Amino acid sequence: MDENTILDQLEELIEKFGVHVRHEAIRQDEDSIHVTGGLCLLRGAYVLIINSRAAIKDRIWTLGTALKQF
Repeated sequence: MDENTILDQLEELIEKFGVHVRHEAIRQDEDSIHVTGGLCLLRGAYVLIINSRAAIKDRIWTLGTALKQF
């Protein structure tokens, strides 16, 4: 199974928990920490923000970390 398939399946799974997934281009300076995204509670609803500029492995890690909350 390739990484893109894993990413798609994880996104489908977390959406079944009612989490809205947003892909955002998070701007980062060279000196800043590497941000891949995270789970937020926004107006009573869960939102997972994923850095669209992150590597696929980092996006998978972000989804896996968020799924552990459920």
